[in-house]
Amino acid sequence: MGNTFYSASADHYCKVYHNQTYVDQSPLKNCTIPYSLEGDDISWDKCKRYDVNVSQGVSAGVCSPQSDETVSCDQGWVYDKTWYGSTVVFEYNLVFDNGWMRQLSKSIVPVGNLVGVIIFGQLSDIFGRRPIFFTTLVLTIVTGVLTSFTQTYATFVIGQFLLGALPHPLLVTGNILILEIVSSEYRTMCNAVLHVGFSVCYMLFGVIALLCHGNWRLIQLIAGLSWILFLPSLFFITESPMWLIQKHKYGKAEKVLQTFAKFNKKTLLPGNILEEDKETQDKSPAVESKVQERQFACSFVYYGISLNTDQIGNNPYTTFILAGLVEIPGRLLAWGSLQVIGRRWSLCGFAFVGGLALILSVPPGKYRYL
Repeated sequence: MGNTFYSASADHYCKVYHNQTYVDQSPLKNCTIPYSLEGDDISWDKCKRYDVNVSQGVSAGVCSPQSDETVSCDQGWVYDKTWYGSTVVFEYNLVFDNGWMRQLSKSIVPVGNLVGVIIFGQLSDIFGRRPIFFTTLVLTIVTGVLTSFTQTYATFVIGQFLLGALPHPLLVTGNILILEIVSSEYRTMCNAVLHVGFSVCYMLFGVIALLCHGNWRLIQLIAGLSWILFLPSLFFITESPMWLIQKHKYGKAEKVLQTFAKFNKKTLLPGNILEEDKETQDKSPAVESKVQERQFACSFVYYGISLNTDQIGNNPYTTFILAGLVEIPGRLLAWGSLQVIGRRWSLCGFAFVGGLALILSVPPGKYRYL
């Protein structure tokens, strides 16, 4: 979700001298930036300026265009920093002809999700949930920190791709690990609680971005370092006994199950608990890669909305936090729905209602663009 703030844009117009700052209304802007009237509204040109030579501190009497001739923004742009102190758009001028670069930096994240779930989904089926969980965790920390110090647009985009390819399979691998450990009667509840936690962190991220005044480097650094909080789990997370059984590692699976029984103060399992499984081993492949691939389709729509909450409303931080808040009742509703009507109808129903809500949310005047 960080790219919502990293690649956020704001009102801007052509710069005419080196240290110029954004001013909504000023004599300098009036005489250097073309504008048009649309009723009572003034629309300022964001891509061109009048061909005049000015310097800092110039007055309206000195600055007056000699003709209507305009030139491109050869000195760059000045940006409204009311909401954002520094973004990638400000640093690399990702506007006008470079506007596509801003969208690329956002769309590269779900592409990273796709690549990550394919690669790490298969690897976790081969090498186990636990090693892949901690491998992606460490790589996420390193990538998140290094991305905050990137000095070029290209390295930033590479960082965003990796931050799509690493944390997403990390979260799903952890989710699958939990679901394979707990009994079937508690899986739906555990999944709901896990995703409610995600929504809480979603809102917390908006608060952090607000406190950082939209400084993308600081936000990215904090986001990268925050994953360190998960490192202590290395000492108490075990491998999935289901995966161990599927890989015919019955001795290790029995040890894990015995550990669970002892922790829960239950009677120790008999030594031949897995004998029946050894004889009737299910030959079907592990499920994680299939789960991740299906989740990608839903994630594409999810990220399309979440990464553009800055385009909704007046306060981007409030909108972002509210977007996380409304997920919580949705998570709990899904939990209840799964308990009552099952997975099939829940999936179809939520997909239909969600799609309908997206269509109805488009203003009537915008339907011609669909």
